Amino acid sequence: MSSVAGKYYLGRKVVDNYGRTLGKVVGYHNGAKGAPPLLGVEKLEGDFNIYPSTQLIDEANILVLDENWRTKAEALSEGLGLSARKLSALEKLYKAGEINSDAYENLGKDFDSTLQDLKTRRVSLIEKLSERSKMVSVRLKEVEDYFVNVKVAHELGEVDDEAYRVSRDALHDLINRLQTEQKDIKAAEENLQPQPVAAIPHVAYEKTENPEKQAQYEPPEAQEPPAETPIVLRIKEAEE
Repeated sequence: MSSVAGKYYLGRKVVDNYGRTLGKVVGYHNGAKGAPPLLGVEKLEGDFNIYPSTQLIDEANILVLDENWRTKAEALSEGLGLSARKLSALEKLYKAGEINSDAYENLGKDFDSTLQDLKTRRVSLIEKLSERSKMVSVRLKEVEDYFVNVKVAHELGEVDDEAYRVSRDALHDLINRLQTEQKDIKAAEENLQPQPVAAIPHVAYEKTENPEKQAQYEPPEAQEPPAETPIVLRIKEAEE
């Protein structure tokens, strides 16, 4: 897509990942020195947005906008998993004596720094996903309420069969798309949840002695047995 000229996109319909129409491409601005063009999209409500062409996927002559939160969630999830595996591999190699303490310390700090940065970004993205999930839930409830109202109106004879069919099909599609988006957000939130502590090994980035050198076992000091308690016998004289 990055090598395609901006004029190729003119007039193309733009939809989101759930098939909802966002608008159409009405202009473009070619990037400098062969950079991907920026596309001007007229939205249905009359607004104007700019999207990088690399954020649009060509599917059957329709441009699908790759949602930013989806891309970030997938990239973060993969990055967190990779960072955890790197730390685990580093720990394993160090304990096996295959790398020295300097390499262990330096690489460990780099890997841990990357992991901490990803964790910070994860917290921020989870908050944004939570806000979007609330928005989708509100929108879903609104559409479902309208769906029920149309059904009641049709039952009462206020809406004829043809008008009801058109309204029903449109609202049904909206509900399906919102429910799908809600599931996707939930799945993304679950994938971004912190892994159990046991899954990410603890790495102490300090120079230590050779891990193969085992500490000498020192048995506990022998304790003196407790002194025996003397037994006192009391002899009762026989009565005369």
